[in-house]
Amino acid sequence: MTYLNFRDQLCICHLHLRSDNTCFEMQTLIRSILLLKLNCLHLKTFPMLTNDEHIACSVLESEQIENDEKTIKGINQTEDEIRAICLVGSVAHDDKLKEVLKTVFNLLVYESEKGVEYISQKDVAFVLENFCGPDFNYLYHAGRRIFGPTIIFESSQSSAKLPIKSRPLYCNAMKEVTVCFAGLHDKKVLSNVVDLVHHMGGSVRKNFTMSVTHVVTNTTQSSKYRLAVGMGKAVMHVDWIFKMWERRSNAHVSALSPDWWFWLSIQLDICANEDMYTLMDKDQKCRKRSKSPAVFENKRHAKRLSEFHGSGDLNPFSSHCSSLDVSSDYSSMLGDQMFSSEDLDNLMKSPKKGMSKRQQIAVEMLQTEFKYVQVLHTIITIYKEPLESPDSTVGGHLLDSAEMKLIFGNLPPIYVIHQKLHKELANLIAHWSEDRCIGNVWLQHLVKAYPPFVNFYERTKETLNKCDKSKPRFHAFLKARQNRPESNRESLQELIIRPVQRLPSVILLLSELLKNTDKANKDYQCIAKAIDALKRVLTHINEDKRKTEGQVKLFDIVNEIENCPPYLLSSQRQFITSISVTSLSHGFVKKGSQCVFYLFNDCLELVDETANEARRMFLEKLCDQVLKTVGRVDFCLQSLQSADADGDSDLALTIQKAIKHLKYGGRRLSRAFSFNKTQTSLRRAVSQIAVNVGGHLRRMSSREKRMEKLYNDIRMFVFSCFLASIHLIDWCRRLYNVTFGELEPWQISAYTFCAFSVFLWLDKFFHCEEAFVVRLEKTLFRTARRLPWVKRKISVQLSKTRQSVQMELQKNDPDPEFIRHLPDRGFDQNDIIAKAERYQKAGTFDFSKGKVSGAVYNANVELLSLNAEIMKLFCWSNPLHPDIFPGIRKMEAEIVRMVCNMFNGGNNACGTVTSGGTESLILACLAYRNRAYGRGNKDPEIVVPISAHGAFDKAAQMLRLRIRHVPLEAGTFKVDLDKMKQMITKSTCMLVASAPNFPYGIIDPIEQVAALGEKFGIPVHVDCCLGGFLLPFMERADYPLDEEFDFRIRGVTSISCDTHKYGFSTKGTSVLMYRNKLYQRYQYFCQPNWPGGIYATATVAGSRNGANSASCWATMLHFGIHGYVQCTRKIIRTARYIERKLREVKGIYIFGHPRVSVVAFTSYVFDIYAFASQMGDRGWSLNLLQLPPAVHFCITMNQTQEGVAHSFIEDATAVAEALLEDPSKSNDISGAAALYGSSQTLPDRTLVNEIACAYLDACYATETKCDPDDLDGLI
Repeated sequence: MTYLNFRDQLCICHLHLRSDNTCFEMQTLIRSILLLKLNCLHLKTFPMLTNDEHIACSVLESEQIENDEKTIKGINQTEDEIRAICLVGSVAHDDKLKEVLKTVFNLLVYESEKGVEYISQKDVAFVLENFCGPDFNYLYHAGRRIFGPTIIFESSQSSAKLPIKSRPLYCNAMKEVTVCFAGLHDKKVLSNVVDLVHHMGGSVRKNFTMSVTHVVTNTTQSSKYRLAVGMGKAVMHVDWIFKMWERRSNAHVSALSPDWWFWLSIQLDICANEDMYTLMDKDQKCRKRSKSPAVFENKRHAKRLSEFHGSGDLNPFSSHCSSLDVSSDYSSMLGDQMFSSEDLDNLMKSPKKGMSKRQQIAVEMLQTEFKYVQVLHTIITIYKEPLESPDSTVGGHLLDSAEMKLIFGNLPPIYVIHQKLHKELANLIAHWSEDRCIGNVWLQHLVKAYPPFVNFYERTKETLNKCDKSKPRFHAFLKARQNRPESNRESLQELIIRPVQRLPSVILLLSELLKNTDKANKDYQCIAKAIDALKRVLTHINEDKRKTEGQVKLFDIVNEIENCPPYLLSSQRQFITSISVTSLSHGFVKKGSQCVFYLFNDCLELVDETANEARRMFLEKLCDQVLKTVGRVDFCLQSLQSADADGDSDLALTIQKAIKHLKYGGRRLSRAFSFNKTQTSLRRAVSQIAVNVGGHLRRMSSREKRMEKLYNDIRMFVFSCFLASIHLIDWCRRLYNVTFGELEPWQISAYTFCAFSVFLWLDKFFHCEEAFVVRLEKTLFRTARRLPWVKRKISVQLSKTRQSVQMELQKNDPDPEFIRHLPDRGFDQNDIIAKAERYQKAGTFDFSKGKVSGAVYNANVELLSLNAEIMKLFCWSNPLHPDIFPGIRKMEAEIVRMVCNMFNGGNNACGTVTSGGTESLILACLAYRNRAYGRGNKDPEIVVPISAHGAFDKAAQMLRLRIRHVPLEAGTFKVDLDKMKQMITKSTCMLVASAPNFPYGIIDPIEQVAALGEKFGIPVHVDCCLGGFLLPFMERADYPLDEEFDFRIRGVTSISCDTHKYGFSTKGTSVLMYRNKLYQRYQYFCQPNWPGGIYATATVAGSRNGANSASCWATMLHFGIHGYVQCTRKIIRTARYIERKLREVKGIYIFGHPRVSVVAFTSYVFDIYAFASQMGDRGWSLNLLQLPPAVHFCITMNQTQEGVAHSFIEDATAVAEALLEDPSKSNDISGAAALYGSSQTLPDRTLVNEIACAYLDACYATETKCDPDDLDGLI
């Protein structure tokens, strides 16, 4: 047996067999492809050839290469059999998985946190829950076999061995699926979806071949898409792969099931040609229905139709399929409490012979009502609810809210009423007797339910048909829903007309029932009343419909008429009719104009009909073509020059005669095709032949005419403006002489100066950011507060406020006395520590139990011990002296670099360690102000949302910047981008966005704000002080964000991030980052001419405590990426739980949709400050907000403790219920809540400033009483 051995390369060979078959020649023709090991090919695999025959293998398809690679990899992998399984991470706690591995596969099972200890053992495979993250990447790059839990369960159910593949395998959802991608230009997305296909057992081909089963694309502009359509291959959107990956944990999911993706592909506008899905050939005639089911000659065709309708047993062309066949699903739709299944079966059967005529009509009424409720249920559940749900339709809503309201808005009330009617009818007939009152059932609610639907039915039908024709995705949705069994193959247009037909049919049934009811029966009068009521309903509906149509027509007329007078629209005016006429003489309109008479009940209106633009353009083209055909100028005349046409020769005279003839003929032709057939009309449909003054002939095009007319108009406009300016100057001169002719020169100068000063004041007054009313109120209050008696009264009230605030702050002090002077002799160390411990334990709120919002973000004892040791080492260090303390300098440099990498800053990113978020924001404003100064902007301003941190206002006050506050969008509480764009001026030096903002915890649309900054060349700062150590880890914590927020966005130039919040370091550290050093240089301060030396600092403070930076550095190294991911997962999970539960509390309203750790809420039923005060009595400390009054709860690691979130929800529910039951408790407010509550009612907001200052004074006060005289000069 002979073999051909190719070592280290696969050669494409040219073989030639001689007649003796003793030898062969081999010649390498193309290229070599490196393989992992020796590839052996048996000689018998080549066919036996006769003399001088050749095998040409000059082309090797990519598919063959991939198959060879698979074969080689399979051979290599069989060398290492799987003898053990290592469960990594969370799957180690799955007892069912362990049992399957041990009992079914007889494998050893190891458990590990990361699987590193077993990575050197080649016979060990690894099982992971998530195919992402550092653990997965490490094992994957090490070449280990990786499985998901689903593939293990699938293999155990099919009694198969674990597949041996080099790639990680999660499930077999895409087994036997071969994918080819087209139109995916984003390499990152393409790489991601390729990995997902491999993880689900599928294959990927670079080029389209016959082995490809699906083409995945997001566009139809691709050659592969057209080729797939021609070859009949399935074309899918890229979301198909993501949807399959979301269902990867389901062991029974297969990507080859066509039931749910066929019409999905059409809704994504990527379906194949419709001819591939035709029911019958174009030449085949439709057969008549027969009693037997339709038989298809093509079995494959019949199979496709059965799959299309969702069930192979359902024959949609059976003669037994009526338009209202009862589906089995509807029996459960009406509820089990209505009547039993046996009663339902008995009622729905045909009437028995023993029934009375009255009972038979009642049963028939129940049957029709049951079918009618089915129709309404189908419209609501099959059409309306999926269209309203964004998750059920890939790509978002198919209809906008206005279209949804027009089509489905009036149906739910009818559905609810008829459900009640059906229930009552069913109860009556299930317990039938001749004295049952059927008429009372129809005497309720119908007057209110049907008129809105019937009045706007024509508009509903028009909107539905328009959307069906103009929106292919909506058309595909209707087709898909129509072919569902619940729709009985009836379109939405056929179903939605049923409510219009229902009332007349009910009246007929009741009339028939009345005929068969004895007059002595008490139901006789009820039925008669019901018939009268329903007829009144129909009359009311017709009258309302007539009025509504008249009003709608009146609105349409007003909208159609340009510059329509407002008095035409009146609630008492009704439209009767209209007629189009033509004016036969000059009068209100020109002769020949088209007019319309509108006749109303109280007036007759004449409207000049505007010309139809499309008609006018058509006539222009038609006349132009006719002129070119019958009125063409002779070629000899066109070729003449102006010099040839001059003189008195016979030729010149002949030419002039010809010109006159042509001009006259052209005039007649243009007159014949003009709109109004007048020679003086400006609207001509035929181009004229013009002759210039010099005598040369040329055809002036329409474009040249328009340009010449525009030039003349501009010239006349400029000349008119010049004349108007001359007249204006002359008028001003005469007015000045008349007014000031008798005044002295100094008087004229004084009046001019005063007028100019008043003009400047008015300009400043009216061009201010604050509203006119607000500034007027401030002026009035400022003036009133200067009055002596008002000033004294305000001083007394502020003194009382300061006294109450001071008492509130000092009530929890451990010692009533303050230390006001240095002791003569120092205290003993133990006494100092004891006194400090008493100070530390003061207060009513225990943050370690998780009842404090924010403030302390992690009270871990181990972290406290680490920080204490680090601060003990560096308590004397000062970053101002890097030569003396080089360790602190290196620590801060490493902190900046680590944080920059967290925010994807790249190598050029830089930053500074500051003392907190406020200093970071001030330094950012300082940098951009100095940058504006360098660019010639001497009055820079910053544009910030009103939800941005108050430190921006502090920076504006300190740095003399103008600040413009942008309002928020209603409902989302994100910055209003349109308003921000309007506030941008040439003086704007900085745009701000928050991620998230402090009040509501909402992330602003950073990408859109950055796009604005990039468009106008303005730096954009992102305030990530609150969420800086949560946002970068949310995706790894399984809470991905919809938008980016960091330096991956081009327009973002700086980011601030507090490390002492969710970075869990001690208070006093933050990081300010810039995209590059060009921006950071503007932040630095340098004084080169100081006698004490060159003084240069990067921050506001000079000397700083290096222990804070050391603590930050140690804390970041202590947690690492894994630690921060775990903390982020706990915090976000707790925040989402609290948000979800608060939405269920009656009376509480959540602001927007918070994505991170802050949940802000208010109440429009009770006083939210009273809520916060009573929660404080229960030990909870919440952050108070204003404008509008609200509170927020900032979730930290302390709230992730077991039971804390549940306890908070219980207390919040109890307090809210108490306030709802007894509104008088809202007056019981104390502490900071009382301060906020009183400040909201003050008309003068400057008094709020005084109250805040009093609060700050009280923080540093060491006395027990406040004297009103201390406030003199401050009011």
